[in-house]
Amino acid sequence: MNKYNKEHYSDPTPHDAMKNIAREERAAAMEPIHIVILGEPVAQGRPRFSRHAGYVSTYDPGKSRKYKQRIFDEIWAQIATRKIRQIPPGVPLHVTVMVYRGIPKSWPKSKRDRAILGTIRPTSRPDTDNYIKIAMDGLNKALFKDDSYVVSIRAEKHYSDTPRMEIIVSQLTLGDVDNA
Repeated sequence: MNKYNKEHYSDPTPHDAMKNIAREERAAAMEPIHIVILGEPVAQGRPRFSRHAGYVSTYDPGKSRKYKQRIFDEIWAQIATRKIRQIPPGVPLHVTVMVYRGIPKSWPKSKRDRAILGTIRPTSRPDTDNYIKIAMDGLNKALFKDDSYVVSIRAEKHYSDTPRMEIIVSQLTLGDVDNA
């Protein structure tokens, strides 16, 4: 026999309510997180070294440090407005980094049009892996506890009239592993 007569009594039991909350949290955790950093993307620069009192220390170049902070700040702004949540530890993640570099002003209109259509892609420096590094460093400790949870990465460079970096973080599911 049922715990209650569904025809006359519609309040769920506390157990049912907890299952519904857990189901909603799992669904929310599976939604991809989309972060957009407007402006010309910056790649991770080479580390700098300094010597103080006989010790050598390393530090990030200023542009790299500021760009990482922009990524970090954008994540915390979305967390503060409850648009996204931090990802719990141990969740396997897939990260997509889309870099849209500005089109050089010196290019003729025909070349600019081909760049917008995607037939011309940026093949010059900075390297794609340096964009990945700065994105991962910006996400680390803000969106997730450790970037070791990222098990899959995809990155692309494009030209655009609106330079920006888009970072998409999604949970890797068993179906994604089977299709890989």
